[in-house]
Amino acid sequence: MKSWLRNTSLPAGRAVGAALVLLLLWGWSRPATAQSSSAECRLSISGQVLDEHDGSVLEFSTLYIHDTGKGASADAEGRFQLTGLCPGTYHITVSHIGCKPLDRTLQLTSDSSFVFRLEHHAELLQEVVISTRPVPIAPVQTEVTLTGRTLQETRGQALGEALTRLPGVSVLQTGPTIFKPVIQGLYGNRIQLINNGVRLESQRWGTEHAPEIDPFLANELKVVKGASAVRYGPEAVGGAIVVNPPTLPTEAGLHGEANLIGFSNSRGGAASASLEGGLNRLEGFGWRIQGSGKRTGDWRAPTYLLSNTGVKELNLTAAAGYQHDRWGVDVYASRFSTELGILRSAHIGNLTDLQDALESGTPRYIAPFTYAIANPRQRVAHLLTKARAYYQSEHSGKWSLQYGGQYNNRREFDIRRGDRSDRPALFMQLATHTLDLNWEQERHAHWRHAAGLTGTLQHNRNRSLITGTLPLVPDFLTRSVGAYWIERYVRDRWELEAGLRGDYRWQQVLTFARSAGSYTADSLIRPVYHLKSLSGSVGAVYHVDEGVVLQSQLGLASRMPTMNELYSQGLHHGTASLERGPAIYTADPAVGVNPDTVFRNEQAYKWINTLTYKRPRLSGELSAYFQYIPGFIFLQPQGTELTIRGAFPVFHYQQTDARLLGADLNVTYNLTSRLVLTGQGAVVRARDLLRRDFLPWIPADRIGGSLTYQWPQLRQLRNLYLSVGTSHVRQQTRVPTNREHLNFGLETPPTVLDFAAPPPAYTLWRLDAGTTLPLGPHQLGVTVSVTNLLNTRYRDYLNRLRYYADDTGRNLTIRLHYSF
Repeated sequence: MKSWLRNTSLPAGRAVGAALVLLLLWGWSRPATAQSSSAECRLSISGQVLDEHDGSVLEFSTLYIHDTGKGASADAEGRFQLTGLCPGTYHITVSHIGCKPLDRTLQLTSDSSFVFRLEHHAELLQEVVISTRPVPIAPVQTEVTLTGRTLQETRGQALGEALTRLPGVSVLQTGPTIFKPVIQGLYGNRIQLINNGVRLESQRWGTEHAPEIDPFLANELKVVKGASAVRYGPEAVGGAIVVNPPTLPTEAGLHGEANLIGFSNSRGGAASASLEGGLNRLEGFGWRIQGSGKRTGDWRAPTYLLSNTGVKELNLTAAAGYQHDRWGVDVYASRFSTELGILRSAHIGNLTDLQDALESGTPRYIAPFTYAIANPRQRVAHLLTKARAYYQSEHSGKWSLQYGGQYNNRREFDIRRGDRSDRPALFMQLATHTLDLNWEQERHAHWRHAAGLTGTLQHNRNRSLITGTLPLVPDFLTRSVGAYWIERYVRDRWELEAGLRGDYRWQQVLTFARSAGSYTADSLIRPVYHLKSLSGSVGAVYHVDEGVVLQSQLGLASRMPTMNELYSQGLHHGTASLERGPAIYTADPAVGVNPDTVFRNEQAYKWINTLTYKRPRLSGELSAYFQYIPGFIFLQPQGTELTIRGAFPVFHYQQTDARLLGADLNVTYNLTSRLVLTGQGAVVRARDLLRRDFLPWIPADRIGGSLTYQWPQLRQLRNLYLSVGTSHVRQQTRVPTNREHLNFGLETPPTVLDFAAPPPAYTLWRLDAGTTLPLGPHQLGVTVSVTNLLNTRYRDYLNRLRYYADDTGRNLTIRLHYSF
């Protein structure tokens, strides 16, 4: 068993089989007359869902029990019933179109009845109630969500890694610990992340800068695939990722949950715990505190260790709020901190070693396993605070005012000479203040309106006196304002939506620039930029029949060039590469650089169409999209360069006109009441229209599926399931060709515009199993997952460290989840 956990060649089934046997022995060894035996799992809950303000019926509401995966829909009178439940504690979410979801913790000892009251009109922008149709209208935007059991199976993973369970989402990876989400081929500055209603502001431009978000705090991860600039800001060219925590409780009581997770690969683990409650003397008040931690050692490829890839992470959050009939306030604070090791073999001393690394099948540096994290490494801390107040009136709609404060501290450590290794080579501090005023109103029977104003103040500061190096990205000060308007019209089977947004950005930069043709920074410049962008979208939803929905959206998003794209100059430690932007070269330091003469705005036009089909046995979603992006900014390989720090690949930011098109597919078929088959697939085609070539760093075609068998009750084991899944990724053959005479500095330059040919196709298998065990009046959830089940050697095209090492090998993960 121990050698299997270390990814040797013993059969994969032994450890998984042992874990399943232990679960079965637990179930069969308990007396059949225990409190939660199958004979007693016949309890039910029933009741009605009403409007919180006027007591009216909320017909066709939905109820979902997170602990069991069971759900139900209320009828036209708002009445519901859930049967086949065991005694214990359950976490339930009640939702209705146009209402804020309600989360409740129920203690069930006998048949019980409840009345749930929801706050109506709280989410007008996302969904609308059509009283003449029993089928809820879907959002105009194409959205996919990760919730329930699937979300629980990702606990302990990074945010980006967890999102790969969704169709159309992949990751730009830097080794085994850094995962950056990619939505339909786009990532980084083109993806907006929303953390508890606040736009995440961090150094997200780096391809190895993972989102500073703790996935443990979420009970729903949502990916919006359409161009979402009107709702989320001009950066949402490729879509948005929304992290939603549970709603705060509004009733007295103390509830909580705990998670404990162990990994065989990296010999690591993670843990989280949360407590929440309310006050007897103040109905409507709720609070929550939550914390999590993670510690891993060096990860392992199938045949060798990946030295210096450990992780340390510690996160804390606290929230409190009060809800009255028409108004409410809430506050939130979180601190995310992590330390990540970067693969030691990615830092090369000379061009000969770089050539050897590209041609070798194993890393040039392999050390014994350790939990210690040495240079090169990253140390990142992110503090987020939020305060929000809202007021709702029947005549003037709902008004909300929200302040968000964020402070991002990023330090990157390099392998430096002498006693300077303890000094960061990159030290950036980013402070951001945002203020959002939003208004929503439902007027008449068919019209919904929404508008808002946003303001941002941001300051990026480099601690050059500490690092003793030239900053990779310069100091800058940004002031920006934006305004948007959205109109919705709903009638019968149709829903139409149109929106418009304008943004203005004032930005001043303080940096050193190079004279044309020079490799030394010799001119101090302080240019001031005035940037503008205009975004818009139109969309429609048509209900063909109950359970069959067509969605179509055409969006324009105008993204302004960022400071890293204009001014990057130097070694990017996390990717072990040199990156340079065009604005660092100037012959007139008194004037600086006009960004309009260097990079123009990206103008992204995206048309996405989605067909959703839901039937009792078969359900699925097919999305097809076309995106044209004049002014697309990307990193182009330029060759290699030998510096005082070593030999590194060189990348330059360049601009072209791009075209992306593709499709995502997700299908679920119930073969029987217990046997479920799922399938997913994604295809992206991307072209550089000006150079008549392919774009780099585009996900390869991929397809996957799973077969799951479920037992609702097996003596003491509730909701037992066993699932086997596979994913196949084709070789990315659509890559730029090396038609130019670039200085790669290698004896055998590659035939593609890269430092190595794309890796071959690969197929991975995974195994998942889980159940819920009775533990007194509460319950313990247990899941077992094995990724890369066959310990396959592979390298992914989107892994920036694929030049130096294989991806990770087999990993057994055991998760314990306790709620009360």
